[in-house]
Parts: sequence; structure tokens; C-alpha cells
Amino acid sequence: MNFGNLKIDDDVKLDEDTVGGGSFTWESGVYDVVVDMAYLDESKGGAMGLHLTLLDGTKKLKETLWIASGKAKGQKSTYIDAKGTKRPLPGYTQGLNLCMTAVDQTLEEAANASEAKTINIFDFDAKKEKPTNVDHVMTNLIGKNVKVGIIKRIENKTKLNSATGQYDPINEERELNIITQFFYADTGMSVMEKAKGETEAKFIDAWTAANKGKTQKRYKEVEGAASTGSSAGTKKLFG
Repeated sequence: MNFGNLKIDDDVKLDEDTVGGGSFTWESGVYDVVVDMAYLDESKGGAMGLHLTLLDGTKKLKETLWIASGKAKGQKSTYIDAKGTKRPLPGYTQGLNLCMTAVDQTLEEAANASEAKTINIFDFDAKKEKPTNVDHVMTNLIGKNVKVGIIKRIENKTKLNSATGQYDPINEERELNIITQFFYADTGMSVMEKAKGETEAKFIDAWTAANKGKTQKRYKEVEGAASTGSSAGTKKLFG
């Protein structure tokens, strides 16, 4: 994989701290966690994913942060917003925040320090975890303590549309967790606060007040879609 595209250019407008909107899922809140696993790989369409496993005591959260787009979109870590401003992908922002809060490295630096390892990964055909050779395990992150802001969300399940090859929403709900922030384990400060030279962690309290215990509801009835069917027209983000 090419990690050169993980370097943020000077013309990228970094995302400011934001409190966000509105398996077993965690309730929305800030948790003290340990990075149990972190590795990089590419989707079939060439999108680069940072696969995370976070532990909060005996609770385990797995999520993939998509840090670069697929081949169809140039395998970039940035996009152009509606105002014409170049911004990092949301997954890239949180990948960067994780690396900075865990080991004070950029995402590119942490990726370049990754190692080839054999780890247990869930095999969907075998329906169990199997030893798998992975080229880019981010061993420098494993075992590090961070604070993570997690949102609980309800949205539509998706199903493969055989005609388009894309996953379309159907009329069934699913619960999932979304990582929206990382904070330094010792101070509770955000990466942006530290970068600005702040001396007090304030954003973590604002984030908690806005999100703790609240569930984002993104589920919408899809006209013409059955609970076991699929609908056309959903755009695939990473390809």
C-alpha cells in the first residue's frame, strides 16, 4: 500500500472539534480504552481501512476507519466539500487523532512503522476467526491507552443489489457504534486543543454534554424496499 497519500498537504483545511449530531453496541459516551488491535488493508475497490479493536475492561468494540478512498476516487485521504474546500476524510481525521493521542505520531508516520504479522481475523465463509497474514499491523499503537468518543446510531440495514453491485438500504433497522473523537488518556484534551496550545481540556465536556446517552436515529423508510429486498440508487462512498 502507498502511505504517501496519508500525508496532509498544506492546502487541506483540518476539521475543527465538533460534538457531532444528534453485535452489542455501546451507549454514546466517552470511554477509557486500550488499543487491542490496529491494522491496515485495502477493500476490493482499493479503499484503505484502519481496522481497530478497542477494549474497555471486558467490552470490545471493532470499527473500521476508512482513511483513503477507493481507486475510482483516486485513493485520496481528502475530498472537496460543498464550499470547494479540501478536507480530510472523516475516517482519516479520526485515524490521525488516534495516532496522535496514542503515540504522538501522524497517521503516515504510524503507518510506515507497521509490521507484517499473523493475527486472528473473522472469516465470513468459515464464520469464525482464523489466523491470517497481514502486511501492516500497527504494533506501535497496540496496548496504548486513549479516551474515545463513541456515538450509538440506528440506521437502515443494507443488502447487496445484484444488478448494480452496490449495497442499498432496506426497511430493517440496525444498531451500530461510530467513533467520532479521540482524546489524550492523561489530560482528556483533544488533538486540536493541544495543537492550538490550550492548557485545559474543555472540548471533552462539551462533547459529553451533547452526546452522552443519546442515540442518533438515521433510519428512514425506503419506498418500494421490502425488509428483505433492496432498492436502487444508493451511492457507494469508497468503491
